[in-house]
Amino acid sequence: MRLHKLAIIITAIILAFALFRTHGSSASNTALGNLAASMQPGTWKELVTNNIAPTLGLTGGASGITFGFTENGAWDPVSGQFFYIGGDHSPTNPDTCPRFVSYAESTNTWQMLPKPAWFPCLQGSAMHGYDHTAIDPINRKLYHRPYNDMVVRRLDMASNTWADLPTIPSGVMANRNCCVGIAWFPERQSLIYASVEAFTNGSVIEYQEATGQWQRLGSSVPNLPMGTHQQFAEYNPVYKVVVFGGGGGNHNIYKLDSSGQVTALAPAPIALGVEETIFTVDPVSGKYLVFGNSKNFYVYDVIADVWELQSGTPPIFTDPIYTPPVSMALSQRQWTRTA
Repeated sequence: MRLHKLAIIITAIILAFALFRTHGSSASNTALGNLAASMQPGTWKELVTNNIAPTLGLTGGASGITFGFTENGAWDPVSGQFFYIGGDHSPTNPDTCPRFVSYAESTNTWQMLPKPAWFPCLQGSAMHGYDHTAIDPINRKLYHRPYNDMVVRRLDMASNTWADLPTIPSGVMANRNCCVGIAWFPERQSLIYASVEAFTNGSVIEYQEATGQWQRLGSSVPNLPMGTHQQFAEYNPVYKVVVFGGGGGNHNIYKLDSSGQVTALAPAPIALGVEETIFTVDPVSGKYLVFGNSKNFYVYDVIADVWELQSGTPPIFTDPIYTPPVSMALSQRQWTRTA
């Protein structure tokens, strides 16, 4: 579990899918755009990037990489940048606890960004990425829920200033879970937050920008069985729903629609959650793409509620040094085009 010496080539399958939400068959004259334009659907290629090792490696921590315990980041189509907040386990270097980093398509380069004042920057103070970052690209707001915290932070990307959202009231979400799932829901103009609340029963809540308040969705009591921690939430731009749940090896997932209705879906065939799967979406077909720790690849149709196992082993799992496979696939050297 170390940053591979060949990691001059970008990483993070989740990053690849985030970028292709806006690129698809991009023909922009950039390294990323040219690579995308050269690919056929379902194929994999490497993207060589600049400054990746100093930005994402050399943490002095347990794995030596910044992307440990991570499910996602956020792509900003306005600036053409990918943003990530998180860090290694047990970091020892002063600049690794955690990091706020970006990848710029225009220069094909990674860089460290100034640390917000709320970062826990004491030696050994880990704050992983989990599924804790979301973006409202229209209003240019970046959201991050820090580890084990009931206060979500919001970056105004136009003014480059951070602010705290109101503390989540105990009457809205009773339990402080370490690792939750968040997603921006454009049709509701709200930040979705899925978490275990009582034992292994979970709830889903939202922060409405219009009211500046948190509120519960679905039932008024926790009644959505999930894992003990490390849930996920993934917005679908085609079907205008958020799929959420999983965590701690749990198989239960749910669908939140734009009216605020929550529907239980069929249990997944594999364990879900950070450290268990990479759960992302194809922005063209609206199908979810799920990669598991058995080095398997599923396509999930949320409308039909059907899982389909794909043949073969994705190349993100071919390097033997990564354990567990999904966790360290986030430091792999592959890109894919989903449409």
